Amino acid sequence: MFQTKTFNSIVASMINRVTAANSTLTDFNTGSVLRTLIEAIAAEIDEYYQVLLKGFYEAVPVAIYKTFSFGRLTAESASGYVTFTRESGITGDITIPAGTRVSTTNGEVEYIVPNSYIIASGSNTVEALITAEEAGASGNCAASGVDTLVSSVYGIASVANSAAIAGGRDEETDAERKLRFQQWLVTLARSTKEAIEYGAKSAVLTDALGNVTEQVTQVLIHEPYVDGSHVVTPGYIDVHIWNGVNGASSSLQAEVHKILYGYTDTSGAKVPGWKAAGVIATIYEVVGESTNVTAVITLDGTRTDVDVNADVELVIGEVFGALKIGESLIWAKLLHAILEVEGIADISLIDPEANVDPSDGFRILVPGAVSLWYI
Repeated sequence: MFQTKTFNSIVASMINRVTAANSTLTDFNTGSVLRTLIEAIAAEIDEYYQVLLKGFYEAVPVAIYKTFSFGRLTAESASGYVTFTRESGITGDITIPAGTRVSTTNGEVEYIVPNSYIIASGSNTVEALITAEEAGASGNCAASGVDTLVSSVYGIASVANSAAIAGGRDEETDAERKLRFQQWLVTLARSTKEAIEYGAKSAVLTDALGNVTEQVTQVLIHEPYVDGSHVVTPGYIDVHIWNGVNGASSSLQAEVHKILYGYTDTSGAKVPGWKAAGVIATIYEVVGESTNVTAVITLDGTRTDVDVNADVELVIGEVFGALKIGESLIWAKLLHAILEVEGIADISLIDPEANVDPSDGFRILVPGAVSLWYI
């Protein structure tokens, strides 16, 4: 086994070697000529050991990742849906061309409409997919955060997102890749709880252009009980999935089912599933429970309420976005997150009044109506 030696141990070994080899060199005291010569060589050897050790630390993970073709995840752009509303008095079809740009209230994050959409004559709205212009977690946005038309589109009065814009991710760090690799190693055996969760999280839906329209962000594996008792039903598992925004569409549920059970790809190759043979896996969407937030905020005078409001809504979305399936909202964490926003001197968090628990362990708390008052 490779083992490094310290500077002092190298010096001691060299002194022992010199002492054993001759009897005329005897002055090994600190500061002597002989000791200084030995320490100079020992310092170079010690540096070599450190460089070699650092090389091992850098080379071993690279070699392992290359062996398993386990590349680093690149940054991804956030995506979601917005609603374009027709301007009053404008009739006929209204075309929203591909490349139309919208942004958040403060204009810090811009989004692009990748496909063209039409508000048909007689209809006032249309839902359109948008993707963040720049990849990264900064593109994630809470509901009602996108409300500005950057591009001028004839006949369009407003734009708004009723649900969060999600899926944005920064480039994977070394620590994140290491953790993901450890999780992946556990799944090699498949059929385990960890393997099924990993497989379900790989479900992603895209449009014709390859833009991500929906994906699984959280998974909860549960073994159902017999007749409501605490005796587990053998051979059955419930897989609860959440898309990070509003549950899980039937298409996403079907994709998870396909991945867990296995399928044949377009080339005719069989892709193995993640569950054990004979086990019945039932896919459920996780239902979001709305929690209203009402607060009276005192400003310190350094920023306007418009700027502060956008940041407060963003942090509220982040607090809820960090919640796991079945996890409670901690009142103090929400209060602290809002207080951290620049420009706020004080806050009175009226609603919720205390910690909030989901009605059961298979639901997830999401932000409801957000009412912010400034003084």
